[in-house]
Amino acid sequence: MIPAHEKPERLADIMERVERLILAREEERLASASVLQPPSSEEQPTLSLDLPLVELPTPPEYIQAEAYLEMSGYFTPSSKRIKGIYTKEKKIREYVDEQGTMHTLKVKISANYELGLPITSDLDYYRAFLKICDEIVDREGRFKLPIAVPTSTLIRYTGKTENARVWREVRKWFDRMAWTGLKGAIYLAKQKDYDDGASTTLFSLVIQKGKRMRNGRVADTNYIWLSPWFLSNYYYRYTRPIDFEFYKRLRKPIAKSLFTLLENGWYAADGKPYTKSYRALCDEFLLTPHLQLSLIKQQLDPSHRELQKVEFTTIHFFSAKW
Repeated sequence: MIPAHEKPERLADIMERVERLILAREEERLASASVLQPPSSEEQPTLSLDLPLVELPTPPEYIQAEAYLEMSGYFTPSSKRIKGIYTKEKKIREYVDEQGTMHTLKVKISANYELGLPITSDLDYYRAFLKICDEIVDREGRFKLPIAVPTSTLIRYTGKTENARVWREVRKWFDRMAWTGLKGAIYLAKQKDYDDGASTTLFSLVIQKGKRMRNGRVADTNYIWLSPWFLSNYYYRYTRPIDFEFYKRLRKPIAKSLFTLLENGWYAADGKPYTKSYRALCDEFLLTPHLQLSLIKQQLDPSHRELQKVEFTTIHFFSAKW
């Protein structure tokens, strides 16, 4: 109800008042925007800023690596010196039994004379293969033999460019993994102990693309059968994480092998300082041993600098005894 002394507002008056309010608010908004708006580029003074380009850190990409092969010395840094060398030996462990007798466990890596020892490029493709293994386990929960390993996927995961040379490297990698022998102490995770009389390989069988398989059909990709000891160790989680993305940033063969060696050493030492004698390093990497510190630094410094450049570690020399 409207009181008798007040006249009812006409609809036209109400609409006119609302329109005035809307226009007033719009003028107020435009006025505020003009105050906050920065001056045009013509009104601003031009500043020459020379800002350094900052490389953002690459996020890690962890893959699971079977622990025994990592510390066995299976892969050797590429060099002219290793041509003509077909065997190498690595001391795995020393222990004293209950009778007080000292025992030394060793493994011998024996190469095929046509193929030679596994080298840095083989380590690259092995790392890519481990990534494929991770994907299979994540997707299916377990391995189903044979494992399909496409050449293009291996190359792509290493970060290399496909060409005739790289394809030849991959073919040789398949052969080396099947023909390079491991003889001596092999760790078996199921028994939690070493088999000191083992004689085995990494791949028990490889059928490359285009070759005929057991069932008579032609392989549409590369197929591999892993050796039982590797399958068992992987199944029983005798593995440890490796930063694959970090590894791919390295270029020098010794740097890649040092990264693997030091990572395993620090992992076993639970993060405490890890030491390795120069003589043992030369034996494992098949390097020429030197007596003069200047020659040792000349031999190892380029790889040390590369590791330090990517902020991996600081390495110190101790001159007391090599």
